Amino acid sequence: MPSGSVRRSIPYWRCLFAFMGLVVAANAGRLLADRRDVAVGIIAAVFYGILLGGGQIRSKQLRQWSQRHVVAGPLILVPSLFFALLLISSLALWVAAVTSIVVGAAIPWAVRRRPAATTRQRDATSAFEDLDIR
Repeated sequence: MPSGSVRRSIPYWRCLFAFMGLVVAANAGRLLADRRDVAVGIIAAVFYGILLGGGQIRSKQLRQWSQRHVVAGPLILVPSLFFALLLISSLALWVAAVTSIVVGAAIPWAVRRRPAATTRQRDATSAFEDLDIR
C-alpha cells in the first residue's frame, strides 16, 4: 500500500446487501436461462450483478457518475426494461428489444426538459417570496 493512502473498509451491512443483490441477479439469470436461452440468462445475471452488487459496494461513485451524466444515467432503464419484459412476459425477443429502445429514446428528451421546468418553478417561488405578504 502506498504511503499516505487510507484503505476504508466496507460496512458489513453493505456487503450483505451486495450479496443479496448478487443472489437476486443469479436467480434472475437462472429464470431467464430457463425461459429464454442460456446466453440471455448469463447476460442478464452479469448485468444485474454489476448493477445490484457493484452498486452497493461503490454507491458513492455510482451517485457521482449519475450526477455527471444526466442523460446517460437514466438510460440504464433500457436494458433493465428489456430483461424485465423477457422475464415477465412471453414477448418475442425483438418485440422486447424494440419496446425498450422506444422507451429509452424518450428518456433523453424527458431528462433534458426537466431542468427548464425546475428553473421555472424556482423562479415562480422566488417571485412570491419577494411579495413579503404576512
